[in-house]
Amino acid sequence: GEGEKNFVKVLRSVKDCKEIESVYLGERITDLSELPSPYTTGVFDKIIEQNPGIFWQMAFETNRGCPFSCTFCDWGSLTYSKVKKHDLKKIEEEILWIKNHRISYIFMADANFGIFKDDIKYIERAVELKNSTGYPREIQFSAAKNKKEVSNQAHKILYEANMCNGAQISYQHTDDAVLDAIDRSNIKQDKLQEELNEAFKNNIPLVG
Repeated sequence: GEGEKNFVKVLRSVKDCKEIESVYLGERITDLSELPSPYTTGVFDKIIEQNPGIFWQMAFETNRGCPFSCTFCDWGSLTYSKVKKHDLKKIEEEILWIKNHRISYIFMADANFGIFKDDIKYIERAVELKNSTGYPREIQFSAAKNKKEVSNQAHKILYEANMCNGAQISYQHTDDAVLDAIDRSNIKQDKLQEELNEAFKNNIPLVG
């Protein structure tokens, strides 16, 4: 299951000198607002303040879950269900935190960035911040599998803003029998080809 609540159980076991269990089980977190932000609650403020010469990277999550269940991937097999969004106010507060703490590198932790049309606004906001403050310097994300319009647009915006080295593309295989065996056949090859063509059209390098 997801780690936040289970990890708290581990820490409490250590704190109370109890035996550590082999496996901590937990239900799927249905309400992401239960999870406080590790950024805006000040967890990292002191260490950032004490190390002014360090370039920092953060994981930035706007939604959680994956509608796919590819055999080789724990992401989908563990959270296979409806994708759930984080509260917009929380996201906006974390974006402000990025600005105030001069975070250099951002990894978008969404399993399928671009699955929602409004995902592009986070990229546009990041570019605005870089133009006004110099940060963040780079953004990486795992693109949505079949809905390529937003992720293609995001790669173009980031590349033109010098905030990424190129578009990431994930080809597991090109043989239909192999794709079927690993439950990857739900991701259409023509969509991947579409992503290739879009990158070539915009002269964006590709990263496998």
